[in-house]
Amino acid sequence: MKYTRREMMAVAAGRLIKDGDVVFAGTGLPLLAATVAKKIHAPRCIVFFETGAVDSA
Repeated sequence: MKYTRREMMAVAAGRLIKDGDVVFAGTGLPLLAATVAKKIHAPRCIVFFETGAVDSA
């Protein structure tokens, strides 16, 4: 499977987020990293978005 450096960076950053963590995510790669974490291994992490929205637990 081929992937870009940006995709790999987003996945690597997402792996640093643990289940139950509270994280602040900006737009772009940080948002992708938080989404990867939430969908794959940290479903109970809470994400504060740069726009002011707060993810539900």
